[in-house]
Amino acid sequence: MQNDKTSPQKLRGKFGDKTIKDKKGVAIKLCLAILGMLVLINAIISFTEADLTIGVAEIGFLEDSISLDGYIFREQELIISPVGGVFEPIVADGERVGRGERVAIVYVGSLPAEVLDELRLINDRIARSMTNTNRGDLFARDPVALERQIADSASAIIEAAYLRDGERLAGARQSIDELIVSRNLLLGGMQEESDTIARLEQERSQIEARHGVIRTDLFAPKAGMFISNLDGLEEHLQISEISGLMPEDIDRFDEIPVTRSAEMVPGQAVSKIVDNLHWYFVAVVDTVRIHPLQVRNTANPTEANRIASTVWLRFFDIADTRIEGTVAHISQDIGGRSVIAISARGHVGSAYASSRVSVDLVRRMHRGLRVETDAIRVLDDGRTGVFIVRNNLAMFREVRVLHNTPEWSIIYQDTNYRNQGNVVRLFDEVIVSRRDITDGMMVR
Repeated sequence: MQNDKTSPQKLRGKFGDKTIKDKKGVAIKLCLAILGMLVLINAIISFTEADLTIGVAEIGFLEDSISLDGYIFREQELIISPVGGVFEPIVADGERVGRGERVAIVYVGSLPAEVLDELRLINDRIARSMTNTNRGDLFARDPVALERQIADSASAIIEAAYLRDGERLAGARQSIDELIVSRNLLLGGMQEESDTIARLEQERSQIEARHGVIRTDLFAPKAGMFISNLDGLEEHLQISEISGLMPEDIDRFDEIPVTRSAEMVPGQAVSKIVDNLHWYFVAVVDTVRIHPLQVRNTANPTEANRIASTVWLRFFDIADTRIEGTVAHISQDIGGRSVIAISARGHVGSAYASSRVSVDLVRRMHRGLRVETDAIRVLDDGRTGVFIVRNNLAMFREVRVLHNTPEWSIIYQDTNYRNQGNVVRLFDEVIVSRRDITDGMMVR
């Protein structure tokens, strides 16, 4: 009789195939689960990085400044011509001269155009050589000061390049170029320039003799900076009157036309010598914009220790150099306007050629870590800070904002090494664009 029971070999084959099929099913399900997990992780990362903009915390500074149009008040003395004729300066505008130094020539009467052009060409070359000689003389007694200024200018170039400030970079480069010319003169070029001046003056004398030119020399009545142009405001801008100036006085200055007579007659003022080392900038400003500036108060005993605010002036249309000054006068408020006067000591090149100037009045300079203003956030609990990226996670760090503009903010840089784990550090990545970030959220 045939046995209906399945043999052990067949049983093993039957259940063995089922086991293999089950293992294959588990493996497939596991692969699908892993694939799904990877897709989910990728979706999460894509979602968290969507519209994510990252900035970097860098060293920077911002100025709290206002732009003003105003006037330069300085000690100055006019140069009077005793004769009429053609006025020709032989010293470059803005050049510092000594008392009694020859600064200009007046050619009596009229001259043929071609003769005048020839004389002007030589006078211009003399003026350039004298400028180079004066640069060398300036540092002849203190060559260390020259090297120090060159080093300062080099540092300014590095800082401007770091801040990507092209305008300031160009100004610093020009400054260091001029200082290098001065150093080259100290190293042996001064005698060569002096010989050049003597040769050019001899050529000029020969031209004058050949054409029968009569000239009168003009000399500096005092030491200072030579300015060849007069603007008609010299008699109005008196330092002694600054403390009493009111907004309406400045308004009257604005109405005075800047003029210079085309005809030169005997006894006429033709140029001036100004004090370029101590001067005042005076302007009208909205009273609300003066805060928190103050003047030293010596009249009130209870405020005797109050010192004048320190500010900085930058003649933005002339040079990027900042000149430090102090607040010397603030008038009373008249219709929401006040007069402010800044006392300054420093040289600003061609800023002295005109009494009317435009400046940036820097009330404060804030230095710290610079971040984009859009990165600054205020949480529901009132804390102000930014989100930085640490270990691919968004971490909230409280900050103290020193100053901000619509584009940039300066935050306090905590240099205490004990706090470095809890503060924004230099070169930290700062999240700018996402507004739905939470502390500890994965962003990468």
